[in-house]
Amino acid sequence: MILLILILTLAGFGAQATEQINTKSNGYLLCVNAITKVVTFPGKSVCPKGTKKLVLGAQGVAGTNGLTGPAGLPGKDGINGKDGKTLWNGNVDPVNALGSPGDMFINTITNTLFGPKGVDTGWPLGVSLVGPRGATGPAGATGPAGATGPAGATGPAGATGSVGAPAAPAFTLSSSAETRTVNTAATGFSIQSTGGPITSFAISATPPGMSFNTSTGTLNGTPTSISSATAYTVTASNATGTAFQTFTLTVTSLVYTVGSTGPGGGKVFYVALTPFACGPTLAATCSFLEAAPTTGASNWTDDEYAWSGNTNTPIGDADVRRTAVGTGYANTLAIVNQEAGGDTSGRAGTIARAYRGPNSLSDWYLPSQGELNQMCKWQRGQAWTSDATLCNNTGANNSGSGAEGFKTDTFYWSSTQSNIDSQAVVQDFTNGLFAGAQRNYFKANLYAVRPIRAF
Repeated sequence: MILLILILTLAGFGAQATEQINTKSNGYLLCVNAITKVVTFPGKSVCPKGTKKLVLGAQGVAGTNGLTGPAGLPGKDGINGKDGKTLWNGNVDPVNALGSPGDMFINTITNTLFGPKGVDTGWPLGVSLVGPRGATGPAGATGPAGATGPAGATGPAGATGSVGAPAAPAFTLSSSAETRTVNTAATGFSIQSTGGPITSFAISATPPGMSFNTSTGTLNGTPTSISSATAYTVTASNATGTAFQTFTLTVTSLVYTVGSTGPGGGKVFYVALTPFACGPTLAATCSFLEAAPTTGASNWTDDEYAWSGNTNTPIGDADVRRTAVGTGYANTLAIVNQEAGGDTSGRAGTIARAYRGPNSLSDWYLPSQGELNQMCKWQRGQAWTSDATLCNNTGANNSGSGAEGFKTDTFYWSSTQSNIDSQAVVQDFTNGLFAGAQRNYFKANLYAVRPIRAF
C-alpha cells in the first residue's frame, strides 16, 4: 500500500502540467492524505490542505481485441412438433403461415392440390386434380322420337341486326380524255357508280382553272394553263374500300390568225414567225398584235391628235427611239411619263394608253415604228410575215375604201421619236404616190391614232 502511494505520489509530481486536468485526454487529479494515506478525487484542480496532489495520466490508446474463445457445447434438442395430418382447403392458394409440416391443401376454385408442407420449404407448387380431357366416346344409339308437343305461342320479333358492310365501290367516267384550248370551258366528266354506294371522291390534282366536287366526283371549269396530256387519278371510297379511274386532259395554246378577234376584242393584224420581246419593260414574250376595233362595243375612231404636249424637248429616255415590233408599249409609257402633271388631253400617247377596248384590258398603247408598218401592210392586204418589208402603195385594199376603218387621207402616229428631238415617226396611209412611206414630222402636228396591244 505504501509502495502504491509512493508510485502515485511520484507520478503526481511528474504529471504537473499547465493543461486543464480532470479530462480523459489530460488526466485526472487525486489527493493523498499524508497521515491517513487516504486517496480522494476532489473533481477540481487543487487538493485540500494537508494532502498531496497526484495526477493520473491521460487514457492510452485502446488495445487490440483478444482472440475469439472456443465454441460452447451443443444445446439440448427441442420438443418435437405435431405430426402433419391436416387437410386444409380454401378458394386461394395457401400461405406459409398456414398449417404445419406434412399438412395438405386443396384450392377449391382451381382444383389444385398442395403438399405436403415442408419444414423448411413451406408449401410446394400445386398439382391440378383435374386431368386432361379424354377423347370423345362413340355416339349412342338414337332414341325414339318423342310425341309432338302442342304448338307454342309465337314469340316477339327479335331486334333488328346491325347493317352489314357495303359492297366495295366501283364506277366509270363519262369521259376518259379531253383536249381543250386554253381559256376555253371544258366538258370534264361525271361519275356513274357500278358498285357499292360511294361516300366520297378525290382527285390526284385539279387542273388550273377547274374545280372538282368531292361529293359528286364531277370535274368542270375552264383550264387556264397550257399543258401536254396529263393523267389525273380519280378515287372513290366507302367503308369497304376504294376504286380508281384515270382522266387525261390536254390543254393547247390558242391559235390566232390575221383577221381573227384577239383577247382584247380587237382584230389580230400580225402573227410573228418567232416570239418577240414585249410588255412595259420588254421582259415578256408575245407572238401576236391586235388593233383597236372600229365596229361593235367600245369601237374606236381614228381621230387626229398631237404626238405629245412637249413638242420640242426630247424624251429623256433615249430608248424611246425604239423601232422594233413589241417596243411600242415601253415607248408610250415614256411619252406619258414626260407629260405627267401637265395637260395630257388630246395627246396621241396618252389617248392610246387610256383605251380599254371591249374586254376592259389596260395594256393598249401607241404602236412603234415597226408595229405601225405591220398595221399598214394589214390595211393594204400585203404580206405580214416579213418585218423588214415596208408597206407600199399597192395592195388589195389600196382603193380608198379604208379597210378596217383606217383613214386614207392622213398619216398615223407611231410612238418612235425620230433623231430630231421635235419630231416623231409617222406612216402614210393615203392612196397617194408615197403611200406606205414613213417620215419624221413635228410632234405638234395632228395625225390619226390607232391603239394596239401585244399578247
